[in-house]
Amino acid sequence: MAHLPTLLTDLTAPWRQAPLLALALGVLLAPWVEEVVFRLGVQQCLLDRGWRPWPTVLATALVFGLAHALLRADWFGLATALPALVLGGLYLKTRRVAPCAALHAVFNLIWWLAPLALRRV
Repeated sequence: MAHLPTLLTDLTAPWRQAPLLALALGVLLAPWVEEVVFRLGVQQCLLDRGWRPWPTVLATALVFGLAHALLRADWFGLATALPALVLGGLYLKTRRVAPCAALHAVFNLIWWLAPLALRRV
């Protein structure tokens, strides 16, 4: 079986060749998929099981960060737990996925554009 970092690098290679497609998927599709999985799946499930609200935010953010760390094959992905705290709080307030997905898309767009802006400084 292939080593996980090598396998993930191989899987992401096509996206590095088509950065605009990757940007579109990362800003339009990924936020919706991830918010359905993590807000409606993980966070709402914990709430339905009687967890108090803020522990569900913390637990879901940790799971979100770990998932990104595993997909990136480095611990830097764990940093996504920080914006996930904001998204979890927004979900607690609204109990709707759409505002979370929209804010998530903004976070992803900033993540993609930040290196371009920093190069010009």
